[in-house]
Amino acid sequence: MSGPNFELLKDAYAIISGIPESQIDLGSITKNDCTEASCNTIACAAGYLAMHPQFNALGLSIGVHGGLAYQNQNYGDFTTPLSQVFNLTERQAMNLFSYVGGSGYDAEIGASSDKTRWQKRVEAFLNYYDQWRGLEEKSAK
Repeated sequence: MSGPNFELLKDAYAIISGIPESQIDLGSITKNDCTEASCNTIACAAGYLAMHPQFNALGLSIGVHGGLAYQNQNYGDFTTPLSQVFNLTERQAMNLFSYVGGSGYDAEIGASSDKTRWQKRVEAFLNYYDQWRGLEEKSAK
């Protein structure tokens, strides 16, 4: 593994930044059996990315039964497809995208919306690898 795809993670951050806080729920890939962002479903960050054309082109999609798929292969977990797309370890994918956030970032963040919690995890991850530069510009687009 050559290391995380930081630029793609910054793209993901920018995409999620444009979604209303009330529509982000880290506890569910998607709700209402919706597989397109245009239906205004509630989804987690990974769910929204799996509905986005940029990530569809990379092979990420909503799989059968509301899970994630990567290159048309359905997975029973979300970490495997995300680790493939972002070139993350399974642990990194879990820490960034899970409901509970086993990374310890959540303890520092305190109580906040799921959207803010996910954004703060990504910010901390990028800061750790000194990859924060450029994130603000991508988010403003």
